Amino acid sequence: MLEERAAAHSTGQRRRARRRRLLVGLGAAVLLSGAAGYVVGLQSHTTASDITAQYDAARSPQASELSSEVNRTLLELWRMEDVEAVRNSGRSR
Repeated sequence: MLEERAAAHSTGQRRRARRRRLLVGLGAAVLLSGAAGYVVGLQSHTTASDITAQYDAARSPQASELSSEVNRTLLELWRMEDVEAVRNSGRSR
């Protein structure tokens, strides 16, 4: 009878120890995953405006000069069309 109690007590201790190890392992896994998520969240994320800024910085100066020249020319053409529209509207009266 004493041996049966000792065996039952030993089995209970093993079960409790196994349960405790499992819970400690699960808790450690949760803490590690939380820490990893926090670290990833702290890293800077690249936004669309960042990508555009990097692309613009990488473009050659000639491309930006050409773009500004095209924009200037288009604005001049639009102004000329507006002037002609005003002239033509005055003639039709």
